[in-house]
Amino acid sequence: MTMESLPNFEEANIQKYLEVIQRRWLPLVGIFSIAVTLGCLYAFSLKPSSKAEGSLMIKTNRSSSLTGLPQDIGRLEALNVNDNPLETQVRIVGSNPVIKKTINSLNLKDSKGKPLSIPDLAKQLKIEGIKGTDIVQLSYKGSDPDLAAKIVNEVIDS
Repeated sequence: MTMESLPNFEEANIQKYLEVIQRRWLPLVGIFSIAVTLGCLYAFSLKPSSKAEGSLMIKTNRSSSLTGLPQDIGRLEALNVNDNPLETQVRIVGSNPVIKKTINSLNLKDSKGKPLSIPDLAKQLKIEGIKGTDIVQLSYKGSDPDLAAKIVNEVIDS
């Protein structure tokens, strides 16, 4: 391959770019100002929200070794071969009785002053099992950080 067959690449000349910027500084400043203003307006228009998180470790009962019972009596096991015992615990933590108990104990109300419904609280509450562990992760998004922490703690205590 000879030098003539290679395409000609023009070297980047920084001086040329600076001259272009000097000639077109007003539109560049205008576009930059508009972008910053729109970004600030968007940021200030967002509603403040907070997120509370908690983890719940599903413990097995280890007292069987003290009582002389078989060792696997307290192990977390699935009912079926295809079931995951952690998914069962996630369903229990997110069940209607647990959520209803949380609503009643914290006296949660909706915007109309009526007791908060179970689906409304369940929409804001995220419960998931961490794969490969016996840990259930809970999180709640809301506008009040203290209330969010109380809700997560109450669900964990239930």
